[in-house]
This record gives sequence, structure tokens and C-alpha cells, in this order.
Amino acid sequence: YGAPTNTELYLEESCDHDAWARGVIQKLTDGTYFSTAERVVMSYSTMRMYNLFNVLREARRQMPDAPIPYVEFLDTDYDNTLLAQKHNINVYRKFRADVEKWTCQEISDERLQTAIDIYNEDRAAMRAFDALRRGSEVRVSGTEAMIVLGASLFMDKKEHASLVRELITAAAEWPILHGPRVFLTGSDQDLTELYDIVGELGGIIVMEDHNFGARIYENDVTYRADPIRGLVDRYIYRMPTGK
Repeated sequence: YGAPTNTELYLEESCDHDAWARGVIQKLTDGTYFSTAERVVMSYSTMRMYNLFNVLREARRQMPDAPIPYVEFLDTDYDNTLLAQKHNINVYRKFRADVEKWTCQEISDERLQTAIDIYNEDRAAMRAFDALRRGSEVRVSGTEAMIVLGASLFMDKKEHASLVRELITAAAEWPILHGPRVFLTGSDQDLTELYDIVGELGGIIVMEDHNFGARIYENDVTYRADPIRGLVDRYIYRMPTGK
């Protein structure tokens, strides 16, 4: 993330050892994203996301000329209750209306469902590929899985799904891997170093619960009568993160 400078100015001492939070604040306040991102969207997925939002909102209020993008906060509720579902549906509908205002384009249910279908197809391809590290014969390492799954966060979804399907065919000829099977839980792994070490020691990471692994393809959006409700249900019922 580079040498922290603005983090000392904006963050409280409780964040001293949170490298991710410090990196986010640094990049959002030093002008790195200001020229390319007019808005930043944050969801209330963890308390640290809520705290980061409050820091950025207060920084913008006190220093309106600072190079800090406008921050939109989605006040989502992750309780598995009817009340939480209704609240989240309202939050998502408001967010869709806000995006329509920003872009001067209507986001119809049909347009939203088309995007959902593309994402579901990509998730299906990732599930099929990732199954190759958990079957009776393991042919995909944890590092390979993380690279393929994580790429979906940055690539065009149609292109990614097509390439993953090609990999599934190719992987059928890859050598069988042998070793103890490992479930990885804990902090996000946005680099492959830890996976590489486990592989070098003979282990095979066959599943994880951080945000750059199996959680990416967990749960499709299936409620077609109301795409917004489908999106809400997907995020309420998905695999909990290990953090």
C-alpha cells in the first residue's frame, strides 16, 4: 500500500494494525482515485467498513477541497429475518435510483436480470472449475484456484466464464495432486504467497471463506420475479466470511 501518511491524520489508534483499512484510507485521501472515481460505494458488511465510511464522510465535511471522492453508503442489514430483508430491499431500490440519477440511464428489471444472468453463468463456470480441487482426484491446486476465481473480480464476466470453461477441459489432463486437504479461514488473501507455501509443504487448499476464493461463486441470484429481492437474498444467505 505504500508508506502511510494520511492514515495518521484520519485514522484513530485502534486502526494502527489494520493494514487493509490504512491502505484504503491512504488511496482514497491522497488523490490516487480522485481523478478516476467520482463516487465510492461502501456496504455495511463489517464494522470496519462502517468506521471507514464515517472517517471519509467527516474528512469530506471538514476539508471539502481535499481530493476525496463522494462516498455512498449502503446501510445493509445481514440478519436472516423478514424485517432485515425488507430493509435491504428498500436500501437496494434507493441505490438503483441513485445510480440512475448519476448515469442518466434507467436500470429496468429486464436490464438488471440480464446482468444477473451473466454473473450466474460465470459463477457456474467457477463452481465447475473449483470442484476439480475437491473431488476424489484433485487436479487443481489452491494457488491455481485462487488465481482463476480472483480474476473474475477484474475481468469481463462473459470473457472470464468462457476462459474458465476452456480451463475445465484442459484441467482434465492435469496431473493428480496428492497431499492433505486444507480448509483456509481468516483474513483475505489477495496474493498467492500463503497458498504457495502450503502447496510447497505438500498441502492442498481445497476451500476457503475469504473474499478472494470460493465465496465469489457462492449462491446464484435466483428470484426472477423481483431482481432486487434476488440480489438481497443472495447476500444474506451467502457463506459468512472468516474475518
